[in-house]
Amino acid sequence: MKEKWEIKKLGDCFDIIRNGANIKQYSNANGYPITRIETTSNDVFNRDKLGYANIYEIDKYKDYVLKNNDILISHINSTKYLGRAVLYEKQKEETIIHGMNLLNLSGINSNILPQFLVYYFKTECYKLQIFKITKKAVNQASFTTTALKAIDIPIPPLPIQKAIVKELDVLHRLKELQERQIVEYDNLAQSTFYSIFGDPIDNEKGWEVKKLGEVCDVVSGTTPKTAEPSYWNGNIKWITPAEIKEDDFYIYDTERKITDKAVNESGLNIFPINTVILSSRAPIGKVAIAGAEMCCNQGFKNLICKDDVINHIFLFYLLKQNTEYLKGLGRGATFKEISKTIVASIKFGLPPLPLQTAFAERIEKIEAQKELVKQGIAETQLLIDYTMDKYFG
Repeated sequence: MKEKWEIKKLGDCFDIIRNGANIKQYSNANGYPITRIETTSNDVFNRDKLGYANIYEIDKYKDYVLKNNDILISHINSTKYLGRAVLYEKQKEETIIHGMNLLNLSGINSNILPQFLVYYFKTECYKLQIFKITKKAVNQASFTTTALKAIDIPIPPLPIQKAIVKELDVLHRLKELQERQIVEYDNLAQSTFYSIFGDPIDNEKGWEVKKLGEVCDVVSGTTPKTAEPSYWNGNIKWITPAEIKEDDFYIYDTERKITDKAVNESGLNIFPINTVILSSRAPIGKVAIAGAEMCCNQGFKNLICKDDVINHIFLFYLLKQNTEYLKGLGRGATFKEISKTIVASIKFGLPPLPLQTAFAERIEKIEAQKELVKQGIAETQLLIDYTMDKYFG
């Protein structure tokens, strides 16, 4: 089938391929919105990441107004994101100006679906061609419009394009629905917490006030010497704040491992299962629960719960729902950090343990459902990858 696909130069697929208007944007400005590099983050057109420059008259920039089905490509960026392409689909009567540092591919040929090209722009074949035309600088990479126009694009007959787009659209919509389920489960957990406990920091329910240091042992982390080979590649888990993701609950493994020698000679603490892991800097407020014994670097202040007083899942949600409060406790000129003393002195209303336990049981059921959905997302992604390889591999 692919032997019958026509190979065209990208420059022959569009009427216009050019950079945007050179407009200095301001943080507190208004007027007509303007695209910027961040507008294409996460491979979608982000209307909440447009810029502004107090432009209220459009006549000067009418040639740069985005049209429906224009494609924006990042041609000045870090190497990882260079060549990222998103489709602009106009909403109602909006007027958006095409700004600098994104190429606009406009006026696509009538025998090419823009959706098909955007899917092609996610393939390894396309990324390899982008790699070949990339020029690297100190802090960023780029390629020229001329070089982009010269890359090869395989174009199947229009009916095949439509079939490919339809199949991939269905899979992506399925994945979006599954991801939305995860968000709904998170919202359910959050609302369950507030309906039972209110905000324990404000203690609106009037529980007995305690300090974290009274109900937990606060454990700091350490980084073994990175230049000492005998400290690394062991079998003891060692975690950094960068490894904790926003939707993490239990953490069972870590990217790096250390040795017994590193623990003994560096004075590390091995904290037990169900320790609540709290990042205390870079950034403050990431939280998860240790699903296995592990150590951590100095970016954590971890909380080992006294099980006869406080439930670790309750504490996890207490911290997770108060990230902004925790950030406000940060101290330091170069970077903000919350010290062990500050963490231990945090006051909150402590509900009765049976109430905490009942909440934890409900959360574990919600998390079990989330895991099933996450497995479904992974399976859908495998189908997407298979389908992409089938047509473009």
